[in-house]
Amino acid sequence: MLPLLKYLLMSRNSINGSLPDSLCNMKDLSVIDISSNNLSGSMLECWQNFQGLRFLSLSSNELSGIIPKSIGGAGGLQWLLLNNNKLSGPIPSTLQNCTYLEALDVGENMLSGKIPAWIGNKQLLLFILKLRDNQFHGEIPRALCETSELEMLDLGNNKSTGKIPHCFGNLSGMIEYKSPSLLYNNVYSFLQVFQGAVMEYSRNIRYLINLDLSCNNLTKKIPLEMTNLGNLYGLNLLHNSLDGEIPAKIGDLTALESLDLSSNNLFGGIPNSLSNLYFLSHLNVSNNNLSGHIPTGKQLQILEDHASYDGNPQLCGAPLPKTCLGNNSPNASNAKNYAE
Repeated sequence: MLPLLKYLLMSRNSINGSLPDSLCNMKDLSVIDISSNNLSGSMLECWQNFQGLRFLSLSSNELSGIIPKSIGGAGGLQWLLLNNNKLSGPIPSTLQNCTYLEALDVGENMLSGKIPAWIGNKQLLLFILKLRDNQFHGEIPRALCETSELEMLDLGNNKSTGKIPHCFGNLSGMIEYKSPSLLYNNVYSFLQVFQGAVMEYSRNIRYLINLDLSCNNLTKKIPLEMTNLGNLYGLNLLHNSLDGEIPAKIGDLTALESLDLSSNNLFGGIPNSLSNLYFLSHLNVSNNNLSGHIPTGKQLQILEDHASYDGNPQLCGAPLPKTCLGNNSPNASNAKNYAE
């Protein structure tokens, strides 16, 4: 093959078969994108050969087996995208040797084990971390709160247990790029970033992340500290076992466009501060044990889908057909404040 080649861009074709061993001889590659093909078999074992590799995407293929330990030998790696394959086993600890790593997406595989605490290593520069749709178990490590550069965090649809770390409220610096020129799964955008043409400007665009912890087995209360994430764009905690009340200061998340707390064990009232969320376009608190009057507000009146509140027998007020009686205060702990 071409030993001096720098960029190997072969995404969105119909390439099948396995990764060729001859790829190991192309040691000067800095970008490899063979995503969205029909590749099968295991990953190569020679990643330590690629000392200049900055971007590797093998996403959306049929690759199986483990992520090889040799991946940690590509010490200059910045973006590693292995999502939407059939990879299994743990995330190799050698990956922490890639101290320049900025984006790690291994979502939509069959990976298992605990979420490694080393991901929170302060020496790492991670700003994208996506582990969703795997079989990770155990508690969410508090060390994740040490990732000062983190901007996108998606741990949804795993088997995580325990409570949401209170220190998540310290991640107020997390941002999400909405600029289409910075979509992380676009190799050409990476090339622009890598060449310094975009990143310096776009890092000043402070739109916070869509934080997704959905479809796990998380318990206890929603940490009050999470309301410190004042620029959070979306919050998805659906289908866990969270209990307690919705934090009264949920309305401090004034940038929220999407909030999903459905299918938990939350009780008490829906805080009045929810009416402060003027950008909210999606709300779901269904299938909990909430009670009392549904708050009113200009934005909430736009979201008149009763399905967003269904499965809470003691809730009353529009858009539900159940009429509240007496004082219409949204003190939802008063379960008598509705009519059958």
